[in-house]
Amino acid sequence: MTDDDRPRKRVESADDLVTWLQWLADDVAAAPDAVVNLELDQFLAACATQLRDRVRLQRRAGRAGPAQPSWQLVADVLHDAAHGY
Repeated sequence: MTDDDRPRKRVESADDLVTWLQWLADDVAAAPDAVVNLELDQFLAACATQLRDRVRLQRRAGRAGPAQPSWQLVADVLHDAAHGY
């Protein structure tokens, strides 16, 4: 799966995130071999790593992270953790 396969709409609300999560669940069901972290503990650890790495990269670039994380950030972290990016 590529980034081009993701839903086109940005995740801007809780409802958008629910739709996006359902898409991710359907994607995992359709192509489980494309998913790196199928076990919940591995997936949650990967989510933590993704978020931590994003914050570190922003700090290295001299930018502070957002005071209020966006729904899109949550969606991106979940996607990247599932697929091992």
